[in-house]
Amino acid sequence: TARRLGANIVGVVDHDADAAARLAAMAPHAQSATSLSAFSGNPIDVAHVCTPADSHVRVALELTAAGIHALIEKPLAETTEQTRLLVEAFEGKKLFLCPVHQYAFQRGMDATLNALPEIGPVKRIAFDIVSAGGGTVSADFDRIVGEIVPHPLAMLQRLLPAMNLTKLRWNVTRSEAGEWLLATSHDGTMITI
Repeated sequence: TARRLGANIVGVVDHDADAAARLAAMAPHAQSATSLSAFSGNPIDVAHVCTPADSHVRVALELTAAGIHALIEKPLAETTEQTRLLVEAFEGKKLFLCPVHQYAFQRGMDATLNALPEIGPVKRIAFDIVSAGGGTVSADFDRIVGEIVPHPLAMLQRLLPAMNLTKLRWNVTRSEAGEWLLATSHDGTMITI
């Protein structure tokens, strides 16, 4: 997608050298490395961070130190404090920081938004999300849900642009690890995730 949009991919960093090489081979002239420092001296405008959420802060701070803008897969960080730290670090260096919420900008969402004027007022929005990739360690299930929930929240902001997510009062039910039900309402619209 980056190449299709005109980006020149200069490198791939992964702690697994073989994985980095395999991915870099998919982009003409891209180099692979096991650390960002291997690219010092090369002009890098922006990095796309696709690592597990628990590494986002470390990787993002490396990018700010190198003066590189960042697109970071959701969630941006694991806690509010970490998110604040990253926002302040990027603002302090006058660098662009953007969490990636791709579902909100896919064709299906665009089609839905285009159809809304014909449908009329939206009274109910429900997101049912099932992950088959969670494995069997129940300790990871809540983390996986936490990484998925930003997607419907980003879609909600496109569907109801006047809604302020930070002002909503959510009712959260957790029946067991990885099983969450979030419910709220906004301006006559019932919302569940």
